[in-house]
Amino acid sequence: MAPDSNVSSIIEAFDRAGRRDRSRKTLLHANGGSLSFGKIVERSRQLARFAHEHSWSPGERIVISTRDPIAAVSLHLGLLRNGFTSIVVDPESSSREIAAVTAIAKPRGLFLDTALREEWSIGAEYDVCEIAESGPQRGSLFRKLLGSDSPDPTRFPGLFDALEPADPPATIDPAQDAYVLFTSGSTAAPKGVRISHRALFAHLDTLRRVFGYDERSRLLNLLPLHHTDGMNHGPLTAFVCGGCVHRPLPFRLQDLGIFLDAIYSNRITHWIAVPTLLAMVDHLSDDSESGFGDCFDSDDFRGIICSAAPLPAALWERFQQRFRTPVANVYGLTETVVGGLFNGGLGAEPTPGSVGVPVDCTARIVDEDGLEVAEGILGELELRGDNLFSGYLGDPVASEAAFRNSWFRTGDLASRGTDGAFRIAGRRTNLIIRGGVNVQPEEVSEALTSISDVIEAVTFAEPDEIFGERVVSCVTLPDGSSETEAGLVAACREHLSPAKVPARIHIVPALPKSDSGKIQIDLTRELVAGRGRVRSAHRRVALEEQILELAAECFDRPIASLGLRSTPRDTPGWDSFAHLEFVVALEESFETRLTTRDILRIESLRDAIEIVMEKLR
Repeated sequence: MAPDSNVSSIIEAFDRAGRRDRSRKTLLHANGGSLSFGKIVERSRQLARFAHEHSWSPGERIVISTRDPIAAVSLHLGLLRNGFTSIVVDPESSSREIAAVTAIAKPRGLFLDTALREEWSIGAEYDVCEIAESGPQRGSLFRKLLGSDSPDPTRFPGLFDALEPADPPATIDPAQDAYVLFTSGSTAAPKGVRISHRALFAHLDTLRRVFGYDERSRLLNLLPLHHTDGMNHGPLTAFVCGGCVHRPLPFRLQDLGIFLDAIYSNRITHWIAVPTLLAMVDHLSDDSESGFGDCFDSDDFRGIICSAAPLPAALWERFQQRFRTPVANVYGLTETVVGGLFNGGLGAEPTPGSVGVPVDCTARIVDEDGLEVAEGILGELELRGDNLFSGYLGDPVASEAAFRNSWFRTGDLASRGTDGAFRIAGRRTNLIIRGGVNVQPEEVSEALTSISDVIEAVTFAEPDEIFGERVVSCVTLPDGSSETEAGLVAACREHLSPAKVPARIHIVPALPKSDSGKIQIDLTRELVAGRGRVRSAHRRVALEEQILELAAECFDRPIASLGLRSTPRDTPGWDSFAHLEFVVALEESFETRLTTRDILRIESLRDAIEIVMEKLR
C-alpha cells in the first residue's frame, strides 16, 4: 500500500481512521494498554452525545488533565473532531497553577482524574467528568475473577460506553482554535498559546514529509502529553500518518534497560526525545559494561529526533559516534506547533552545531530596530509561516508584542551562516529551559515572595550538564527568621509544578541592586558562585549521614523524612532527573566514579550507601 498523502483536516484524519484497513490498527501502546484507531472514532461519537447532553457548543474550551495517557489521547482527539478547543493540563500542576489556567481559559467543562478534582477543589461552576483511575490492562477472564469486568459507569470511560453515539459536526472552521497549550510567559501569569486547525495540520504535514512518517512508522515518545512535543510529535503525528506510538512505561532511570530494549522488541523506527534524555543515556553509557552500545542497531530503527531545546554539539557528535545512529534536531516553540527549523530529515545528513534551516516557513535575523542583518551577525530570530499560533488567549497586549508586522519574535538570539543554517546563541528573554520544560523566573520568584518570611526573591538559570539549565533562586529574610532552604523548597512545591521548583535556594543578607533599585542578576550570580552544595565529606560524621544529606538536597526533601529504606517509589522528588543529580553528587563528594551498573542498582538509599562503601574500600 502506498503511504498516505497529506491530511489537511481533523475530519479527513478521522475518515481515514475509520477505514476498514485502519480501524483495528493500534495507534497507542501505553502503560500495558492500547488504543486503536477505531476506538478513537467510537469515543469521538460518544463525546458528541455527551457534549449534546451538556449543551456544549463548538469552539468552547474543555480542559483535560489525567495521568492516563490512553484517556488523554482519546479525549483530546475526540474534542478536536467535535470542534471544541482542547486544553491538556499537567496533572502535576499545583492548585494555584490550575486556578490561573481556569481563570484565563474559562473552560466550559473539565475531564479530570478523580483525585485531581478533590486536590484542586474544582467546584460546581464547571461541567466535570471524572476519569477513572487506570492500571495495566488485563484479560477479560482475569477481570471477571476480580469482579471488575465492568468499568465505573459514573466516570470516563465507563460513562461514555453507556451513551448512544452521535455524529460529530460535518465541518470545522480551519481558523478555529484546535487547542490551547499553557506555557510560561513574560510575567508570572501563564500564557495560553492558541493553535488553529489550519496551523496544526500544516505543520503535521511538514513533520510527515521531513521525517518520512507513514503507516509503518512506530514512534517511541515518553514526553509529557501536555507539551507540544509529547502530544503533537507523538499521537497526533501517528494518527495523521496511520502509524503507532509506544509509551511502554513511565520513564525511570532504573528502567533504562527496559526502555531501550523496547526499541528492538517493538520495532521502533523513530525515538522522539529531548537533549536531557540523550544526556542521561550518554552518561549511563560512559563505560564498557553498560551494554547499551548496540541498542539502536535494528533494521527498523531510522533515527532520533531531538527537540524542545538546541542540542549541544559535543553531546550530539558523541551520541552519533557512540550509538552509530543519526540524531536530528528540531528548533521550534509552543507557538510554532512543534518546529520550524530542521537539522536532519528530508534525506539530509545531520550536522551538529546548528538548528538547521527553515522548512515550510521563513526565518530571518534582525537587529533591535527590526532590520535584517547580514550573515554571521547576531540578532533576534524571527519566523513567519502557516505553522504560527493565533495569539495568546485573553492577552491582546502580549499577542501584539509577539509579532513585528507578520513576523513572530522568538526571543532567541541567533545568527545565520553562509551555509544557510541558523545557530542559536542564547535568549533575549530570561526564560529558563530545564530538561525541555520552560520555566519563567518571575513565576518562581512570585511563589517565593508569597511565603510570609521572604522579603525579596530573584530567580535565574545556571548551566547543568544533564538538564541544560537548572533553576536557582536567592532570597532575603527578616532578622531572626528561622526559615530554611528546605522549608522554602517545601513551600515552593505547594505553588509550583515539580520542574519549576528551584534546585537551590540561597538565603543571602541582601540582593545587589542598581542605583534605580533593580536587582542585578549578574552580581547575584557572583554572590552565590562557588557555594554549590554544602558538602559534608570534611566532617567527622558517619557516611550514612553524609549520603542522607546529599539525598535531601537532591530530592528537595527534609532529611528527617528520609531513611535507609527510602526508594524512588515512596520519596517525592526522587524522579529520573533527581536520581542522576544524586549520582553526580555522590561522585563529587566521595571522589569516585559510579558505573552504569552501580547507577541502575540504586533502588534505595541503603543501596547507595553500600555502593559508596564498596568504592571507598
